[in-house]
Amino acid sequence: MVCLQSWIPAVLFTLLLTGCAAVRGVTPDLAPGTAADTPLLQRTAAWFEAQRGRPPMLRTFLQRMPKGADLHTHVSGAVYAESYIAWAAQEDLCAVRATGAITQPPCAPEDGKVPIRQAYQDTALYNAIVDALSTRNLAFAGRSGHDQFFAAFAKFGGGGQGDQVAEVVARAATQFVLYVEGMLTLRSGAVRGLGRQVGFDGDFAATRDKLLAAGLQQEVEKGRQDLETIEARVQTVLNCQGERPHPGCGVTRRYLQ
Repeated sequence: MVCLQSWIPAVLFTLLLTGCAAVRGVTPDLAPGTAADTPLLQRTAAWFEAQRGRPPMLRTFLQRMPKGADLHTHVSGAVYAESYIAWAAQEDLCAVRATGAITQPPCAPEDGKVPIRQAYQDTALYNAIVDALSTRNLAFAGRSGHDQFFAAFAKFGGGGQGDQVAEVVARAATQFVLYVEGMLTLRSGAVRGLGRQVGFDGDFAATRDKLLAAGLQQEVEKGRQDLETIEARVQTVLNCQGERPHPGCGVTRRYLQ
């Protein structure tokens, strides 16, 4: 019952939010009707054939080749651990020595909860946080990748969703990925609260009406505003309106709730 109360309003919220999932960025201009026998493609094919026996050259070729899309990307999980540490240090957050988790202040060193800024002077602490937030050194951690994956999300901290999206699309641009479809959770606490308030008695249609009457549509509008705030932050971080915008600005962005 608890699971249904949380799940139903979240699904309905997602359906109502559909259409506001912003499409941002631009896709590169591709000449329509490009034939396979153009001089440019002929030269490319000839170069590729000539380099078949040289793996380093082939690797470079493939790295620079345009990639289609990065789909169903959990944005918070696609951020590097080092970025979380940097953001958390800027925000004066804490780290738990025993688990490597990033937490809110106050820090209590006597309980093993120290200012995360100390990680920049404490190599052991820094390494412990990176290992906790990523799959680095997983083979020596004594735990499965499954357990590491699901435990890591609760340890993330620092940086807003806009900063996270900016990092993901910036990295995509360096890898020549043209399109990123990121997963975000908007208004999660409020939507779950509505689910607990309304409950579920087995009648989906009636539950939908109750959720709407309780203010779900208003949460959708706030979710749209949150998404616009995220996009504005991405534009700022990547300098998309400046004279030298980051290549990540050209990556098409869409969002999944």
